[in-house]
Amino acid sequence: ARVYVNRIWHHLFGRGIVSTPNDFGKLGDAPSHPELLDYLANQLIRQNWSTKAIIREIVTSETYQQSSRGRPELDEIDPENRLLSRQNRRRLTAEQLRDTMLSVSGSLDSRMYGTGVDPSVPPYTTANKTGHIPKSGPIDGGNRRSIYIKARRNFYDPFLKAFDFPDRGKPVGRRDVTIVPNQALAMMNSPLVHELATDWGTRLARSNASDDEKLTGIWQSALGRSP
Repeated sequence: ARVYVNRIWHHLFGRGIVSTPNDFGKLGDAPSHPELLDYLANQLIRQNWSTKAIIREIVTSETYQQSSRGRPELDEIDPENRLLSRQNRRRLTAEQLRDTMLSVSGSLDSRMYGTGVDPSVPPYTTANKTGHIPKSGPIDGGNRRSIYIKARRNFYDPFLKAFDFPDRGKPVGRRDVTIVPNQALAMMNSPLVHELATDWGTRLARSNASDDEKLTGIWQSALGRSP
């Protein structure tokens, strides 16, 4: 129960109460809030191991709802934010980034359940292979959420991979978070980005709104602020 609620906390805050989610042993880090970890583990058991109930309890807490903006007096006391004096700033995961792009462009198919979608397999990933080449799916994944894109061990979605989608061959309790040039190149050159940008532009062109209204709408949809 402790291991499980720690992983939930990790996904919500960007770092677990135990910051080494794969190692609760002596070589791992000690919990920053052991009483909180015990409390959540007991709550999980009492609520019949309901993930939804634990998430609801965490996200409705004052701790989760804090601003991520730091305060000088607290930054000196808690520079690494182990004591949760503010919310952690977190980058979108690969799946969240892709889903957000689909949503902003107006292309997202929000249906739940159904058959998984084959990943798009670029020609360069199969250039030297003679057999066992998987079926390639559509570039946009049928506009389904990323959770419905099949995760193949040897063939992966190149856009997700650029943004630290984990290796399917091993358990990954905490993903790498990198900032590398190929991410900027993916945002400029990826066929997925081009296709979604075209879809978005086509929808905007059909709108009867003024140019100023279109520009304001673009900024608000993509960046959450006005130009």
